Amino acid sequence: MNKLFSFPIVLMFFGFNSWALTDCGLSLDINNISFPSAGTSQTFTANVTLTRTNTTGQCKKFNIGFSTGTSGNYMRRAYSGSKYISYNLYKDNITNVSLKSLADNSNKNELIKINFKKKSDISKSVTFEARLPVPNDGRSILAKGNYIDTIQATVESKNGQAQSVAKNFQVALNIQPEINISLASPSTPFDPTSTSYTLEFVPIVEGDSRQVDLKVRSNAGYTVSIESFNGGYLKHKNDGNFTIPYQFTVENGAARSFGGANIPITLGSSSGVTPLDGVKFGLSFIIGSPAGKMAGEYEDTITVVATSTD
Repeated sequence: MNKLFSFPIVLMFFGFNSWALTDCGLSLDINNISFPSAGTSQTFTANVTLTRTNTTGQCKKFNIGFSTGTSGNYMRRAYSGSKYISYNLYKDNITNVSLKSLADNSNKNELIKINFKKKSDISKSVTFEARLPVPNDGRSILAKGNYIDTIQATVESKNGQAQSVAKNFQVALNIQPEINISLASPSTPFDPTSTSYTLEFVPIVEGDSRQVDLKVRSNAGYTVSIESFNGGYLKHKNDGNFTIPYQFTVENGAARSFGGANIPITLGSSSGVTPLDGVKFGLSFIIGSPAGKMAGEYEDTITVVATSTD
């Protein structure tokens, strides 16, 4: 007997619904941000321009996000070696939450939105703001250096159906060496406008002394020196043959004398940033013997020279 065998045939059909992201022909252009080198808080208004070549419905609404930069977080920093300044990016001049990446944002003010309202529009520009607060991170003086950060801006369609595009831009601040001096009575706060000081000895008595605070404020390495026009002598205003010697001390140190007319004596040097109130050199000038000298007015001019070494 012939046996009949039946085998079920199962036909399985798999359908793949695949689609590609729309190419909107996007290009992104962003200003580099360059803060002026100044000791006050700064703002910079930057411009971002988005251009499209495809004007279909998938290419109308876009969001732009911004990376953290070198700091790795949204407390953004621009670095010069190990030194840094803090700054941040904001949607506009009234927003106080910083711009964030497309992945990290949770607030409408943390992204920039660009909407093409007309099909004929192929390019649109908007502005955003960078802010640099000074004093910075508890430091009162910004150290010399070329501070740079690199941020990546990324644009994607709001509906997620278009190809994204990214563009890098720089945030920079070039701090030049800056040095100032202050000459004032002891314990006076630093005053960069006080660059001359008169010591009066009336009457002229041997051993009498007068004090002045010389302060140096710098954002880089420096040296400071003084020199005497008469080489450490007070000269009679009408007859230069009559002179009275004097010496000086620095911060109650040993008495020092000038080596000759206009020969500088180094008071000190340093590297790095000084305190806001400067580095103090307390100077005391001591009068020598006026015995046998003609009566009248005696004077000398002392010049302070502070030089940046960076």
